[in-house]
Amino acid sequence: MLRQMRCTKGQVIVKQGTPAFEAYYIEEGAVEVKYQDGDHVISLGQLGPGELFGEMGVIEQEPREASVEAIADTSLLVIPKEEVLRRIKDTDEKIVRSVIETLIKRLRESNKGQLRHYKNMTNFQDRLIKINDKAGKGIDVEKRKKFQEEVMPLLDQLEKVLDKYKY
Repeated sequence: MLRQMRCTKGQVIVKQGTPAFEAYYIEEGAVEVKYQDGDHVISLGQLGPGELFGEMGVIEQEPREASVEAIADTSLLVIPKEEVLRRIKDTDEKIVRSVIETLIKRLRESNKGQLRHYKNMTNFQDRLIKINDKAGKGIDVEKRKKFQEEVMPLLDQLEKVLDKYKY
């Protein structure tokens, strides 16, 4: 049975890693989908009226891959797992069922690839921050010129590599 749910701004609706018992249809308001990896939180996007979330975990019967938080006061239609699965199963078109299942599998794989990319970039940024912190502690005045002579060509190389791979 479908039911209404009202959420206030900042309320966590779905928590990453928890079982998927329901899907949610946004009637009013907006939510943000977030993935957490250790201390890093990555925003995967925002959803608004007419959009659905939580359906992937329900259909694949897998734990939630991300958390969802209301970024405005939000009104949701809560769709129990049994209802989602029944509606898909009751679809007369086996091709439509297959398309739904295939798209969800592809989307999940795409999400995993995107998350790997974010994680690699975050690790890279963390390393740069640590290097910057070390450099910020200062280098002996007598060694500074020698340091610059060694580091500047490396920074030029790094900049060329970044230019090569930038979007």
